[in-house]
Amino acid sequence: MDDVAREASGIEDEVMAEGLATGEADRSESPTAFTPEEVRASFRGAIPHKGLPASYRLWAFVVACVMVTLPLIYVGIVAAAVYAMYWHATHNYTVFQTVRNGKGAVMAYFGPLIVLGTVVFFLAKPLFAGRAKPPRKRGVTREEEPALYELVDGVCKSVGAPRPVRIDVDCQLNASAGPENGLFSLLRKRLVLTIGLPMAAVFDADQFAGVLAHEFGHFAQSTGMKLTYVIRSINAWFARVVYERDAWDQSLVEFTNSGNIYTLILGNLARLLVWLSRRILWVLMYTGHAVSCTMSRQMEFDADRCEAYLAGSHTSAGATRRLRLGGLANAGAMSDLSECWKEGRLPDDLPRLVEANIPQVPEAGLKAIDDALAHEKTKVFDTHPADRDRIAAVLALHAPGVFHIEGPATAFFRDFDALSRSATAEHYEGLLGEAVDPARLLPYREVVRRYEDRVSDSESMKRVCVGTLNFTRPLPLPAEPAAVDEGPEAVRAELERLRNEQAAGRIARDELATPDQEAFNRRIQAQAAAAMLGCGYRIKPADYNLPSATADAAHAVVAEVDRAVGERATGLDEFDALAARRITLALGLLEQGDFAATIEGGETLRDEARPLLPLASTLASRVWPHLRSTVAARNVLLTVLGCYQKDDKNANLHRAIMTASADLQRQLVELYQAIGEDLEYPFAHAKGKVSLAEFALPGVPNPDDVGPLLQVSEHAADRLVPLYYRILGRLAVIVERVETALGLSRLVIEDQSGHNHA
Repeated sequence: MDDVAREASGIEDEVMAEGLATGEADRSESPTAFTPEEVRASFRGAIPHKGLPASYRLWAFVVACVMVTLPLIYVGIVAAAVYAMYWHATHNYTVFQTVRNGKGAVMAYFGPLIVLGTVVFFLAKPLFAGRAKPPRKRGVTREEEPALYELVDGVCKSVGAPRPVRIDVDCQLNASAGPENGLFSLLRKRLVLTIGLPMAAVFDADQFAGVLAHEFGHFAQSTGMKLTYVIRSINAWFARVVYERDAWDQSLVEFTNSGNIYTLILGNLARLLVWLSRRILWVLMYTGHAVSCTMSRQMEFDADRCEAYLAGSHTSAGATRRLRLGGLANAGAMSDLSECWKEGRLPDDLPRLVEANIPQVPEAGLKAIDDALAHEKTKVFDTHPADRDRIAAVLALHAPGVFHIEGPATAFFRDFDALSRSATAEHYEGLLGEAVDPARLLPYREVVRRYEDRVSDSESMKRVCVGTLNFTRPLPLPAEPAAVDEGPEAVRAELERLRNEQAAGRIARDELATPDQEAFNRRIQAQAAAAMLGCGYRIKPADYNLPSATADAAHAVVAEVDRAVGERATGLDEFDALAARRITLALGLLEQGDFAATIEGGETLRDEARPLLPLASTLASRVWPHLRSTVAARNVLLTVLGCYQKDDKNANLHRAIMTASADLQRQLVELYQAIGEDLEYPFAHAKGKVSLAEFALPGVPNPDDVGPLLQVSEHAADRLVPLYYRILGRLAVIVERVETALGLSRLVIEDQSGHNHA
């Protein structure tokens, strides 16, 4: 690992170690909030101020000149088109006198006016397009959060920035300071500070203060910040003109394809000129971006300097790594939120959920952070320096910091948990458009516990099924537990035999199962090729792993894959039968006499298993074949659609898309029928009892609704696959509890990475 990355990692490890030593492993147990007097007393000394070098001022002048020139070029393009319309209208009306064909004269006179008018409209329409309404944010007052305002006042005084007129909070892992209402607010120094509560939840107090110093450090660079605001506004404007598409663009396409020879000529000419104009503006946009990047990166370094001098170089370096760690935790929290929403529930506290996900970041994630810090490099078009360079710069300052206070950043808030839950509720209201029923909110601690339980259940499933199950092969389970006529000792001996056979056959099973996913993907490629070739669309055979570009060749590959899968199936079935027998035998013993009473919570485990086993059996035997076909059909459609952007005018490709869409719709109908109305969702749901169809596939769109079909098929797979593995995980936990009661230790299985599941 690079020295910079190693030092940043070491700093962050020290922070985490100190937290664990002081009980910070569960920081949600909020300490007493800081008082304004404590915060004020924590500022010790002033930050040394540094003037901007002459080279920076010169470059800022160059950037300003370029950024003023670019909009003038844009205005010139629009003005040239308008003048061309005017000139044509006032000089070429003589065509009505010189051209005898009436339609030709109308076309020659009004055609250019229509084409040029279209160009002007499409270049100018972003000026009149309404901007998206920003999400509502929760403001906090000085009376509500006196310690927070004291911190902000002290930071602003230290870095020489104006104090904000308002402080807002939201649920983003970020903090930002910006003008209250555009450039005029910036000129009047009316700033608004927005604090992402997840950042306060994951940072220590010193790190949090440093982040605020960074944000306000930008506004200490008064001239540079104003120029940067203008630059960003101009770049955003060019991006809207170049990339933004709306119903008007679609209307122009439809007008062009209406079939009339005149609309075909005028429409395509207008589209060509609009495209050419946008490409010119694309060049201007990248020119502005390129010349402003150097200045933007320098401003980030200057803001980092404020952060380091306020909180200390080591604190600043640690905060950089901590922010990356928080990003992974935030992604985990969003995954938790998605899982909760499947059952109609939502975590009641998103910032605390992000914090709780930090210990759950896997080793691979931590390694990825350190690798990035060691090897990332700043690129020409980057607006921010690479974190590696930023850490090196702040460590080179050797700044001890002038603000130090012990504790988590949440202590700057009088009642962080209440504020966090309130902000979370408002966040959901902004997303859903209505207030969330409190009954649908799940305590975030319960969300964390459920995640930990599912991880534990998954490990049990790997041990009981010996390996990770394959999507292409569900475990065939009978609907009823095995009949047990003998006593526990005989069952123990049989379970031990099954476990030994599983362990002995693991390697052979992996060799048979590993090609299945590759075969599944190859079959999809061949099916997609067959769909396109069958509609007359020409493909390159190498792109689809085919010997030749014929439908017969594609069908031959499908048959070859199916034959190979069938040949491997016998050996896999024999191995899977061991796991199925092990599960049903343990559950059968749990049903025998009063054996359940000999296990702590045994009756509860038995009652839990009773509905889960038949549902797992039905999912594997009745639902899974149709789910597998649905997933394959969806991937076939996506593969065919992948050709659309390169060849969107090809009628044969259009037919292939509709053919694949119709097949996906047919598979969804069959999946819906396989699920039926008799299966219930087996776990708790906000609506109470819901059917499996309502949970996973409430309806099937029409075959020509390509987008909705893709969404519904993804939704079904996203619901049914995790549900099936969750059921198997719960059954595996119950099996291991029975085996433990019989004196059998957990079966140790080493996966291909060398990790033991024990």
